[in-house]
Amino acid sequence: MATTTARHALRAAGSIAELLAGISRGDPAAWEEIMNRYERLVFAKVRSFHLQEADTLDAVQMTWLRLAENAHKIQFPDHLGGWLATTARRECLHILRHRSKQVPSAIDVAAENVTDQAASPEQGVINADTARMLWGLVAELPPRQQILL
Repeated sequence: MATTTARHALRAAGSIAELLAGISRGDPAAWEEIMNRYERLVFAKVRSFHLQEADTLDAVQMTWLRLAENAHKIQFPDHLGGWLATTARRECLHILRHRSKQVPSAIDVAAENVTDQAASPEQGVINADTARMLWGLVAELPPRQQILL
């Protein structure tokens, strides 16, 4: 037990480079220490994007996954906080881009469903084309404005 306590104390006092090396080896104590040091930073960065809760959790999880994949490649361990913040930002932007790409398919469905029973076939085509054009313009807006609409 004294050895485990001493190892934990060493990890707590260890440099970021040592902790990253531990992560690369699969050391749970190194993961725990990195999480303790940087978890708030990652959550704060992701929450600044005001994503839905599920998307927030996905972005955080993907940020940690990226660290697991790249811990051995980080050239400047003392800048790990910046690396994590940048990675979290990129994950959020990826989620927002993916969400905006889904909008046109929903728009096409909505445009096809715009029918007026009393309208002529020509007017139905005009209505659907107008709706498709309108929703196409909405899709060009920034993601936050799209959500608002």
